[in-house]
Amino acid sequence: MSGWFVGSSMGFVTGGAGYNAAWVFGPLGAFIGWLVSSKMEQGSNAVKNNDPAEHDGYGNDQEAVGPSAELGDRGIKFFQEVLWSVVVLLATVWNFHIDLLEKVGALPTFVRQPLLFPGMCIAVSLVFPPFFIVYFLAWVAASTFNICEETNYRATIK
Repeated sequence: MSGWFVGSSMGFVTGGAGYNAAWVFGPLGAFIGWLVSSKMEQGSNAVKNNDPAEHDGYGNDQEAVGPSAELGDRGIKFFQEVLWSVVVLLATVWNFHIDLLEKVGALPTFVRQPLLFPGMCIAVSLVFPPFFIVYFLAWVAASTFNICEETNYRATIK
């Protein structure tokens, strides 16, 4: 549902025709929602009723042991996996940016003068402000993969 909502205010043009982005983001959002709900259902099937031994009768919970602790660990692991996926996706966006710079022949200049990266970000952000947030997050994500001059500031995703 959120894919339709977000996509309804966007669009893309290709091959001389324009399309509403809701046709892309709607099914994509539905698929992601289905994946998340199926993961949650698998987790809820493993959880039994609360064990009275976990409570001391005074409202103070004892150390979490049993199915509820497993659910908490599974939730944290799921969150870490989603966060890692977002980092990899943003690092891929950074690599796409590096590929574009390479195609136009500007990458050697950017490698010699790394301050051109934030300069370009600021220049593009003056015209399209949301670019700053995406560019900054992509840079942070790519930095986790040790971008440096030796790799031409390309993230080596493992």
